[in-house]
Amino acid sequence: MEDILKFENRDQLYQFLIDDFGFKKIDERYTPEFFGDFYVLLSGAFLVMYINDRGFLTVDIASKYAPSDRYSLSILRELIHGPQKSVNQKNRDRINEYNSFLKEDYRLIENLLNKENYRKTLNKIVVLLKNQNPLI
Repeated sequence: MEDILKFENRDQLYQFLIDDFGFKKIDERYTPEFFGDFYVLLSGAFLVMYINDRGFLTVDIASKYAPSDRYSLSILRELIHGPQKSVNQKNRDRINEYNSFLKEDYRLIENLLNKENYRKTLNKIVVLLKNQNPLI
């Protein structure tokens, strides 16, 4: 995974979204002075952000119709597939799982985040998060 975490090789993380689903890179930041942190924001049918923060790599997702309502991709995956095993995974394993989820369930994700369904999806996410943490 060390290759993938290098800023110059980060495109391999999300290239399938560009090639297979027509996404476009609309923003990116790289801060070598902060542990090589970076984020890359992609826009297609929905928004996807790959984030490397102090060596921890994750993916966030948002509807184009509410870009400030950003959630970890794991929340949407749990909404669709139920609770997942929470193990302390390496970056490579976690990102491979997220990317597989994006590929395999792309049409469903697109449908959940479209203009007609987004509010219902957001309500379900809020309920899921409240069930996970009653203090929310």
